[in-house]
Amino acid sequence: MSLKYAKKSQVICFTLLAAIKACNIVFVAYMIQIMLNVTSSGSHDYWHLVRLALLTGCRLSSWPM
Repeated sequence: MSLKYAKKSQVICFTLLAAIKACNIVFVAYMIQIMLNVTSSGSHDYWHLVRLALLTGCRLSSWPM
């Protein structure tokens, strides 16, 4: 209902920010899936897991609380 009274630029800005937030959530879910696959594979490739954890940690630390 509020979109009816919003300016077109505000709707575009809101849509853009919502898309960015959705991409961020999908990225984190993908990284968690990779981490789970690496740990369950039994390949003992811990360096790969550490790199993924650092990358995901850097992404999560940039999230606004």
